This record gives sequence, C-alpha cells and structure tokens, in this order.
Amino acid sequence: MKLGVRAAFVDGVIVPGDVTVAGDQVDRVGVHPAGSRGLATPGLIDVQVNGFAGVDFTTAGPADYDTVATAMAATGVTAFQPTLISLPEARYLEALARLGRVEQSGRLGRDPILSRLHLELEADRISHLVERSDAGVTL
Repeated sequence: MKLGVRAAFVDGVIVPGDVTVAGDQVDRVGVHPAGSRGLATPGLIDVQVNGFAGVDFTTAGPADYDTVATAMAATGVTAFQPTLISLPEARYLEALARLGRVEQSGRLGRDPILSRLHLELEADRISHLVERSDAGVTL
C-alpha cells in the first residue's frame, strides 16, 4: 500500500518519494512517482503535556492515562511526558501518589510510551517534595 506522501523522514534526512507499507512494516521509501502531499515520519514525541482528551494530569488516574495514550496515538504521538503545572505541595503529592498507581498498574512503557513525569516547580522545592513523596514514583 502506498501512503501518498511527497517524502519520508528517515535517519534525519528527508527522502523524496512515496512510502509503501506491507502489513504493519515500511516496505520501501523514495518510491516514484511521489504522492501529492505530506511527509511520513516514524512518530511524534510530546515532551510536555499538561493534559489531553479532556484529562488533566493533576487529577489523572490509571484509566485517564490510558484515555490519553489512546487519543494521542491516534494523532501520531508515539511517546509522551505528562506535565504537572505549578501546584501547592499537597496537590503535587496527591498527583504523585496517583502516578505511582499508574506505574504500578503497568501503564508505563506501553504504547505510546509514557516517559515518567515533568514537574513545573522551583528548584528549591524539588528535594523537599521528593523527600515527602511516598508514591513509589521514580522522578
């Protein structure tokens, strides 16, 4: 099956021409004639996601992370890093405890890959917050 793209991004280089796929594997790149538009890429990585698909990561539990992962995969995202915005300490601790339950549920490392957590907070609060967190989350 041809994707109908003008080019593909392969190993850091834009390769002119279409892409053919056999089953779930890329078969060939640089196929001519090229498609009319678009660039095929291996996937997108979103390194700062406050929420998605109606889910706010400050209150998200395991089912919410699955909702986000499914919705993001449909847009071409293959990995993402949830972000907690600046919050009062108690809310960070609650969110970290919920993320600990997500980690224990096996959600981390599935497709699309959920890569730990991004905290938006002042540097002097980090060590104190980590000391107080018993969530079992690797920060």
